[in-house]
Amino acid sequence: MNKVPLSSLTAEGLAGYCLEVTAWQLLRDLSEVLLAKPQSYRGLGCIAPERILVEDGRFVFDAKAVQEVPGIFDAPEQTKDHESEAAVVWSLGATVFYLIMGCAVMNGRGGRGQRDTSKLPYMRSEMPELSELVQRSLSFSPAQRPTLAEVNSQARKHYDDCLRAIKAGPKLRNNTENDVASSSSADSSEALWPEAMIAPTY
Repeated sequence: MNKVPLSSLTAEGLAGYCLEVTAWQLLRDLSEVLLAKPQSYRGLGCIAPERILVEDGRFVFDAKAVQEVPGIFDAPEQTKDHESEAAVVWSLGATVFYLIMGCAVMNGRGGRGQRDTSKLPYMRSEMPELSELVQRSLSFSPAQRPTLAEVNSQARKHYDDCLRAIKAGPKLRNNTENDVASSSSADSSEALWPEAMIAPTY
């Protein structure tokens, strides 16, 4: 059996199956890379799932992949000659949206399809912090998007929160009298078969 080396794995394979904790890790890892070197986003080019590698358990950018024309993961204002921190934040938000939801933002058109009147997508109510951060990151106006530092701060916090929640395991609900009563009722033959049972006549 041939094994695919981890160095060749990309975030693209997570699309539609990405867990919240993984999304927070991606935001944490990539924002740390960008913050480590000021203005490091310049010359980075397109940020997209297929350009994000998994190496030694961390997400990193694939420096060898180059895309000349802005794609669906590029901010609406992004051009080959215009790069900014705000545009990078938009791309990270669009990437996380794609990995969680399995489809690109703006009905698959990405930044090219976004207008100032476009409704901002919201991912899932069970992921409120992540969904709200991604929604803000996808704002049409660059000034309304969070900074990379804010993305990193939230990602580190919520990644750690997710790890603690996973370690603690699922919360068990305390049974109340109503729960016991409803459970007993659900186990009864009347609940399973509500129609009256009549003996056959021959």
